[in-house]
Amino acid sequence: AMVKRRPDFYAAGLPTPAGIEILIEVADTSVKRDAEVKQSLYANASIKEYWMIDLNELTLKIATNPQNGNYETIEDSTLTDSLTHSLIGEIQIRHFFPWLS
Repeated sequence: AMVKRRPDFYAAGLPTPAGIEILIEVADTSVKRDAEVKQSLYANASIKEYWMIDLNELTLKIATNPQNGNYETIEDSTLTDSLTHSLIGEIQIRHFFPWLS
């Protein structure tokens, strides 16, 4: 997860959902459960942004704008794509998975 910076660097406790900027999961055997169960749980908790990386299909799903237990916006891409993110800047996703290069 990418969390908001805090002066105590989370020494006083773990981040709450409000402190999570991006939650990232990498899945191979749990893809269906992540897409059907966890995504809804994260939206209900108002996690701002959820990324699910599917190692079987080599895809990335970015879900944003949680509303009423669902994400209003879901973008799909492949792990060989690059993307520009407001918090991170430009990312070459394949750099995190050396076997894709």
